[in-house]
Amino acid sequence: MYWLKIPPPTLTTHVTSKLYVDTAVNRKQNTLTFLDNLVLNSMVVKPAVSKENYIPAISGELKATTLTIEDPFTGETLNVKDTLNRKQNKLIAGNNITIDGDTISSSGVGEITQEQLDSIAKLASANTFTANQTISGKFKRH
Repeated sequence: MYWLKIPPPTLTTHVTSKLYVDTAVNRKQNTLTFLDNLVLNSMVVKPAVSKENYIPAISGELKATTLTIEDPFTGETLNVKDTLNRKQNKLIAGNNITIDGDTISSSGVGEITQEQLDSIAKLASANTFTANQTISGKFKRH
């Protein structure tokens, strides 16, 4: 077995080391609060039991085992992965619907002509509504 013998500090090395440490400590922030801005290049959030096993985040990336978002108005907590997994990943065209790139079109059954549209309009002429106007007659629910 080998022993490393470290000589006791001299007054010069001790004073220099203490001065170095004191200077470094004095530059540190005492407390980080929610009012402080915190800017990080990247961050990895892992459970303590698996903190030794991770892939570092690249610049500007946030990696987390679980990512949740809390709605500030309702207090509801949403798991981002679960929410995304419930979303439809691709639009699927139904009957008489076509999807071409960013354009969705309908055709065939279900088209309505201007004449058909005019026939279901319930006003015989242009009306000007004013406050507290009474409307009478039979109303149909469509």
